[in-house]
Order: sequence, then C-alpha cells, then structure tokens
Amino acid sequence: MKKSIKKGIYTGLLGLLLCAGLSACRQAQGEARTERAAESAASGERTAEMGKDTESTAEEKAQTEAAGEPLDLTALSSTMVYSEVYNMVMSPERYIGREVTMEGEFSAFFNQRTGKTYFACIISDATACCAQGIEFCLREERIYPDDYPAIGEKIRVTGIFEIYEEEGKKYCRLRDAEMADGV
Repeated sequence: MKKSIKKGIYTGLLGLLLCAGLSACRQAQGEARTERAAESAASGERTAEMGKDTESTAEEKAQTEAAGEPLDLTALSSTMVYSEVYNMVMSPERYIGREVTMEGEFSAFFNQRTGKTYFACIISDATACCAQGIEFCLREERIYPDDYPAIGEKIRVTGIFEIYEEEGKKYCRLRDAEMADGV
C-alpha cells in the first residue's frame, strides 16, 4: 500500500510538473507569437515606408519620362535594349510623347484587311532567340519597296512614341520618324 501511495504521489507530482511545464511553454509560445507579430508589423511598416519611397521614386521617374526626355536605345547593351523595348510594348503609357532612337533590323508587313503596309524596327535579345519590334511611321513620304532598305537590313530610327487605335485595337509606334539605313 505504501508503494501505491508513493506511486500515486509521484504520478500526481509528475502530472503537476507536466501541466506547469506545458503552461509555461504555451505562455512562452504566446509571447514569442506576440513578439513575432510585433516584429512582423514593424517590418511591414518599414516595407510600407520603403514602398512609399519606391512609389514616389517611380512617380518621379514616370514624370521625368513623360516630360519628353529622349530615350536613346543605341547606348544600351543588347540585353537592356531588348528589355526596354519589351517594356515599351507592355507598358506603353510610360513612353508616350518621348523621342526614341533605336537600331535594329528593318521589317515590313502588309495587312490585307486594312490594305496598309506597316514598317518596324526589330530588336533581338542577346542570344538572338527572341525578338521584339516597334512600328514606325516616317515623317517623309517614301514608296515601298523602292525607297526602303531590304528586309533584315540594319537601320536606325528616331521618332516620337505614341499609341494609336486601329480596328478597335491599340498599337504603339514611332511617329514622325526619321530612318537611316545601312548602319
């Protein structure tokens, strides 16, 4: 009987210790969660503040770009040129009204529906596996194909970036462009 009483006391004490230990663990976990939540909130505030800085920097950059500062793509590496032209096609509103100078390959496309021939300056990425182009519309009248370079010939085009609508779709191009071939 003494053994069973001792066993009961030890079991009871062990149970109390386990409960006290678990309670202390839960409290420590709760405090840790509270600390992590506070750190996360503080980090979120810092991120939000950095985001505000980034937003204002992006807004300032967009305003500078919209002010018509010329964009000379000929001064960039092939990777950067391809990336910038991709951005021009994907986010054209950032470039409206800017004078753009670019070098690439001459391309022409006849659209049977509209009866028009469209001209573009095509730029390949650094590995030449991907290409992106910008349509251009020359300032001066030329007759195609007589007054134009051969398809694939290197050209340099400078014009004002714009968005226009045709048949319910929006397109971007360089208007009032000047083209130099054989560059």
